[in-house]
Amino acid sequence: MAMKKYNLDQNSNLTDEQILELKEASIRPFSFDEDCPELTDEELARFKRIAEIKKGERIT
Repeated sequence: MAMKKYNLDQNSNLTDEQILELKEASIRPFSFDEDCPELTDEELARFKRIAEIKKGERIT
């Protein structure tokens, strides 16, 4: 499973309540959905950022 970890910037505009919610969420176990199986490395490699796909359509 591809997961990303982010560190919160101490200067972020999050409220104390939001920070607490994120800290609580970080210690909860993952619950994977059987209807949404993990992607293989090959499947993940096929993903592209929408900005790359639409680059030719943007007006500069």
